[in-house]
Amino acid sequence: EVERVVVTGAGGRTGALVMERLLAGGVDAVGLVRSEKKARKLRRRLARATGRGGDELEGAVEAGDVLDVERLERLLRGADALVLCSSATPQIKKRSVAWALLNKLVRRSVRPSFRWPKDGEPEKVDWTGALNQLAVAKAAGVRKVVYVGSMGGTQPDNFLNTIGEGNILVWKRRAEMSLVLSGLDYTIIHPGGLTNEEGGQRQLLVGVDDELLDGPPAARRIPRADVAAVAVACLSLRSAANVSFDLASTDLEEGAEPTDIETLVSSLGGKSCDYTINAPPGSDLEPFLNNQERARDWIQQWRDMTSQSMGKLEQSSGVAEPKKQVQRWIQNWKDRTADRAAEAPAASAADEAPAVDSEA
Repeated sequence: EVERVVVTGAGGRTGALVMERLLAGGVDAVGLVRSEKKARKLRRRLARATGRGGDELEGAVEAGDVLDVERLERLLRGADALVLCSSATPQIKKRSVAWALLNKLVRRSVRPSFRWPKDGEPEKVDWTGALNQLAVAKAAGVRKVVYVGSMGGTQPDNFLNTIGEGNILVWKRRAEMSLVLSGLDYTIIHPGGLTNEEGGQRQLLVGVDDELLDGPPAARRIPRADVAAVAVACLSLRSAANVSFDLASTDLEEGAEPTDIETLVSSLGGKSCDYTINAPPGSDLEPFLNNQERARDWIQQWRDMTSQSMGKLEQSSGVAEPKKQVQRWIQNWKDRTADRAAEAPAASAADEAPAVDSEA
């Protein structure tokens, strides 16, 4: 059982629900939000949900940035697990709303446009910020990471990637791939469209590789409360170890029995999402999709490098030096990925048949 859990992105609606569940279950949980304003708001919410006083919740919420490695080091020190709910959040352009409404009057469909706040772009939050969290979590000895992402990662033309030209699912997929290769015990959850409906009222569905998106519309959505319940349960489920899956729900059915989450995850039967599908350009697996041996060789080298870097961290003392080493490790990983992508030769006809398997 986990005793201390850090939740990043705790100011979001799903992250806040994760915090509520953890605290209600007696877990020592600490949530990271982006500002002091969000911290105060979350403390008030948690006080209402748990019946605890403000003083008791003072240390349960911290304001900070996932781009701040030193802050992450302090936050994750002594933690058993990390629930990664952090995500870039787009801001709608107000003028584009007016334009969309005007077009609606003449029966033309025009979507509003979005922008990303400074340092809040998907590349920074969902890639660099996530990589920071994983590197620091490994250095701190965190035993479990639950990553809450999104369905749609296998679809290069998914609408979410067009928002503000941010390619948010591409950056999330790259981060997930780095988690898979990190050596950390992980569970990656891809929820469908998130709703604010009450949890525990629907049958939950699991799948892989966006297969649920081919089903009825109801099977593409899920209440945030149900996502939070699954995320918290996966912290201690053996069947959720090192697996990546999609999550959705059925329509509301009166008298429906709540889904047993352990049975739900076990129903995957060993299946996990295949990251060779729509691998992001320049990602660690992209150059090796057609050559299993080259892929296994590179992944082993990456793991050796990770192990050596973490060994150096363990021998370090103080805060400044570990921070520098984590930053060097992150940069080395990025450089190594870019170098491998540039150096990989084009696949020959003889290379076209094999594909990287899940074990590699």
